[in-house]
Amino acid sequence: MRKKWTLIAAAVVVGSVLVLGGLLLVFGGKESAAPADVVAPPARPAPSTAQPDDAPSGEQGLPVEGPAAQWSLVGRVAVPDSTEAGPRSQGSPAAEGYQRSPVGALIAAWNINTRMLLTPGDGWREVVDRQVLDGPGKEAFIKARSTVTDPSLGDNEAMQVAGFRFVTYDINTAVIQFASKSGTGALMGSTVTVRWVDGDWRLELQPNGSASSTVTPLKDLSFYTPWSGV
Repeated sequence: MRKKWTLIAAAVVVGSVLVLGGLLLVFGGKESAAPADVVAPPARPAPSTAQPDDAPSGEQGLPVEGPAAQWSLVGRVAVPDSTEAGPRSQGSPAAEGYQRSPVGALIAAWNINTRMLLTPGDGWREVVDRQVLDGPGKEAFIKARSTVTDPSLGDNEAMQVAGFRFVTYDINTAVIQFASKSGTGALMGSTVTVRWVDGDWRLELQPNGSASSTVTPLKDLSFYTPWSGV
């Protein structure tokens, strides 16, 4: 039997957990208790005053609305790209070359998460090797992801980005909370970190291989900036 991802909508799972923004993917089907009805994130932080190295002056600080982007699908999940913020190179599964700016970090975070989880064949490994920071989390992810022979998702399983908020940002590190929506309308929030290393944004994984330490059910998009490609 081909081993596939299992989606546990709006639930926190104990074990080998992989998170794509709000997309919670696990091996097997072990669910936790039902989520709380409403969990609101803390108040939106003040914009950073740091000036990105290669961002135009109009992109100082954090975006106050969803940035303009073109969208394409990786599997059934929409990923963004921007003429200004990147990625500049999409000739392989690893879409690379992001602007050192809040928008560049935002687009990189969603792209890398999606591509490392859903790229079929051996392409996911190239994404991980080139765009995930070394450490225990990377090793744990590779071990878990290597057992999946079919990364495809159904329409209701694919969690699409629905919004975002910056927890912190400077020219070296961005911590971003994503809100994601399933085909059934369930909303989930999770926190992803990217760091500027060797000239590009790269994803930092948790020691267990997940991109986020927590996944939170959301009632609505309060506190989030709406942003979606579908």
